[in-house]
Amino acid sequence: MKPKGFTLIELLVVIAIIAILAGILFPVFAQAREKARSVRCINNLFQVGKAMLMYLQDYDGRMPDPAWSELQFLPSPPYPPYPGPSALRPYTRVGWLMPLWDPYLKNREVWRCASIPPFAGGTVWTDYFYAPWRQGGMEMPQEGISGYISDKFAEPDPNKPRCARGKMPEQISSGDTAREEFMFCPFYARRWGYREAWAVGGSLPPDEDWRPHHGHRIQLLLDGHVKAHRPS
Repeated sequence: MKPKGFTLIELLVVIAIIAILAGILFPVFAQAREKARSVRCINNLFQVGKAMLMYLQDYDGRMPDPAWSELQFLPSPPYPPYPGPSALRPYTRVGWLMPLWDPYLKNREVWRCASIPPFAGGTVWTDYFYAPWRQGGMEMPQEGISGYISDKFAEPDPNKPRCARGKMPEQISSGDTAREEFMFCPFYARRWGYREAWAVGGSLPPDEDWRPHHGHRIQLLLDGHVKAHRPS
């Protein structure tokens, strides 16, 4: 009688089949995980939107009106960060907004997008997009970190419609609160023209487009609802 067992060829065939199945399934699992992160990001901004609406009810329907020195601006490659208004830096990070709306949220994790790598304290390039909790001119990352940004508080001229400071939602930009973006997750398809300018501790953005949320931009609109769309 022949001894029972697998031949080398049979083992190689089984290994090859497993490798093929793994190659097919791993991208599917990765897409499913990213879809779950996108849903979580949408829910985060929905919760922030509810806090915004409650804040408006308590403050005569007006947005916060922070001092210019309190705002946190996004660095604008290829130029280094510097204080004051700049057309080259049209976005503000929202760490200063966190203590204002914290009483309406009671959950500081909603300020963080699950698709963004963890905050590393200024050692990786994605830290540019994080904003520590900011209160009274002090940054307190131990209180919370936000990965969301807004362009409505970066406008230095309060007479321009784009400026949101101290205004009612219907006074901002188009006046259509169901279409007007207020805050968004900045991580979507992006081709880096100045990768070196975003270097942090030797860490650089990827060479290719980086596509969290499957290339969709997740937005909180001024009427409080959230949508995800693919930028044109």
